[in-house]
Amino acid sequence: MSALQEMLLAGSEVASEAGFPVFAFRLHQFFSGGNSLAASLDRPATRDITTSGQQFVPGFGRERV
Repeated sequence: MSALQEMLLAGSEVASEAGFPVFAFRLHQFFSGGNSLAASLDRPATRDITTSGQQFVPGFGRERV
């Protein structure tokens, strides 16, 4: 078992006074809802990568897509 799996399982076994898990995890929350990623069309050394989804590279006007 991986360390992450062990930690999640151990945390879910601890119950509150009401009987609910203190640490109720849902794996889909770790993996879903990823942000979009955008990259300029430049060579890798000068490529601009962002999660803000711009049409043009910020700071270059309309010179760099």
